[in-house]
Amino acid sequence: MVFNSNGDTLASASRDNTIKLWDFQVENLITRGCEWLGSYFVNQSPELLVELDSCQAHNPAWTQEAVDKLIGNADNLARSKNINGAINWYEQALEWDNHLEFNPKDRAAKIMAFEEGIQLIKTGDIETAINHFKVVQSLNPPLKQTIDATVDEIYSSWNELCWIGSLQGYATEVMFACEKSVDLASYHGGFIDSRGLARALTGDAQGAIADFKVFVEWTSDEKIKVQRQAWIDALEKGDNPFTSEVIEALRDD
Repeated sequence: MVFNSNGDTLASASRDNTIKLWDFQVENLITRGCEWLGSYFVNQSPELLVELDSCQAHNPAWTQEAVDKLIGNADNLARSKNINGAINWYEQALEWDNHLEFNPKDRAAKIMAFEEGIQLIKTGDIETAINHFKVVQSLNPPLKQTIDATVDEIYSSWNELCWIGSLQGYATEVMFACEKSVDLASYHGGFIDSRGLARALTGDAQGAIADFKVFVEWTSDEKIKVQRQAWIDALEKGDNPFTSEVIEALRDD
């Protein structure tokens, strides 16, 4: 192997008597590197794209495509109380997409409120948790995450407020959380089941019946199927299956 006099081309010879010329011009190498890593920058690590002006110039659309991921990563930082880091990436997202309209400091504070709300559910302070979750509901752009485990945690938190809040006597107050969880994951029968409970406890028998029927079709737990079917049968007859004993038993589950 040997470089030419300019050092931008490498010639290599092989045993089959062929010669290959390798382009080592820096600009071409950068272009190829950007093309190879473009998807990674957009979908995995937009923070790296921030440092690479040459790649931004190569494909300006990447910055637009990476905004959601960048905001999601900033949300994660805010949840972990790294406020300065979160604000830094929020500001970068605003720079990349001038159609976005939000205050980085305000968003970071709301994300922290969401995290605090999750902890409040666990301690049983439902009233305060409701206030924290309502703050987060107003986020624009909405709270988005890109790590599957985090997505599950966030979606489940809305559902947890719906279920526990309903059992604690706040069915009306947590209905917004029930609707939010179903809106986020309409495929999840468990979330629909929680909304069914809240609907039943707020007097919406037909809505509860519809939700419980979806859950019965979705779950593979035969014991729970039987229980939910009994609730459906009672509601269809105009009866209330949610006695104080049933509510207490559900709280203990």
